[in-house]
Amino acid sequence: MKKLIIAVIFVSVLITSAFGQNDTMLNLNKYASYFLNNSGRIDRQYRSAANSEVYDRIAALGGDEHSLDTSLEIALLSNTVGVVNISPVEANEMLGTPRQAALKLGAAVLMEIQILRFLGNTRAVGLHETELKFITDRGNVTRAEVEAFYRSNIRFLISEIVDEEFGKVSFRIDWHNATLTRNQQNGSLTLSYGGVNTNNETRFVTANSLEALLSAMRNGANRADFTSADLDTVRTQAARIPAVLISADRLPTRQYCLLIS
Repeated sequence: MKKLIIAVIFVSVLITSAFGQNDTMLNLNKYASYFLNNSGRIDRQYRSAANSEVYDRIAALGGDEHSLDTSLEIALLSNTVGVVNISPVEANEMLGTPRQAALKLGAAVLMEIQILRFLGNTRAVGLHETELKFITDRGNVTRAEVEAFYRSNIRFLISEIVDEEFGKVSFRIDWHNATLTRNQQNGSLTLSYGGVNTNNETRFVTANSLEALLSAMRNGANRADFTSADLDTVRTQAARIPAVLISADRLPTRQYCLLIS
């Protein structure tokens, strides 16, 4: 799978985009996050608003065939009758106009089709082809337009995902699953964590520097969630964030991506 992604990156950087910057492909993980509850699952209000037949069709695309457990499934459901009317403002801004939404969602499905074909999963390819037809049958875009949009914009999506992964590291602290993310623009740090001791609720601590973050963990509202060993772990892991390990002047993000094997 990694080799496939590398090949896509290598080919896509040779393509010149014919679309504006606001018409790039959808970052599915970021988009889907607007529809999740504190437990990391799709919020009940969106499940309840969806037509049951549509829900079942989309849920069958991947993961557990009876639940929406992938970012692509959540994104597709968000643009269906009932759900689209109550979608978060931030999500609607990411999708844009009906035509832009059709291009972005269609391209996301098309990208999955390419991967599934490579893996030889014929049944899953068929399910996704059906979903792509549902999108194009609405009349806002054609299959050819979706394919052109995909070819022209895949490199922007890959760059965004690589930058996102380049700036974070995941690990465990005590009973928590944790992720430490560094904002590459201003250097601020966000610790997200959750587990048994938080009733599976995801909590966040954000600060402008590592020392400020450790101080917030030690003295902040959620200080009971952390031990002194947890603070030591966060300090150690902060130094292992790829963007920190490999400075931009030594190995730019795009080059780093191409070296992954």
